[in-house]
Amino acid sequence: DDLLDLMGWQDQKAQVQLQAQLTLKLGKEEQQILSLLQVQDEVHADELQRCSGLSNTQSASTLLQLEMQGIVKALPGKSYRLN
Repeated sequence: DDLLDLMGWQDQKAQVQLQAQLTLKLGKEEQQILSLLQVQDEVHADELQRCSGLSNTQSASTLLQLEMQGIVKALPGKSYRLN
C-alpha cells in the first residue's frame, strides 16, 4: 500500500471506487449527463440536452443537481465539465 500511495495509485483507486458508488446512487437523467461528460472534457449545456434526449427543463435541473453535489462544474459560456 505504501508503494501505491507513493505513486499516487491509491488515490486513483479510491476515486474509481467513489465514482462507482456515485453511479449507483444517481438517477437515470444524472447518469445520462455524466456519461456524456466522461467522453468530452467540456460540453455545452445545449449539446448535453440534445445528446441526452432530456427536455430543456430536465437537463437544466439535472445539471443544477449535479453541480450542487459537486460532481460537475459550470464553466463560462454555459459549458460543463466533471469536477
